[in-house]
Amino acid sequence: MKDRDESDILKVAEAAKLLRIGRNQLYDAIARGEVPHFRVGKNIRLSRVALMRCLESCGQQVAKKGH
Repeated sequence: MKDRDESDILKVAEAAKLLRIGRNQLYDAIARGEVPHFRVGKNIRLSRVALMRCLESCGQQVAKKGH
């Protein structure tokens, strides 16, 4: 069983699967600064918690624009 802290840090492929988007789409969003991430050497990592907060924020912004 994985330690909770370890499972909260995602690789790009894992985050893309969670978001149900392609890896390249996620890399593009990261490059545009739309997705919170950090680097460990050359590797990109994403916090599951930060990613979920980002999604909630995006959803609220879309809802405000729609009304």
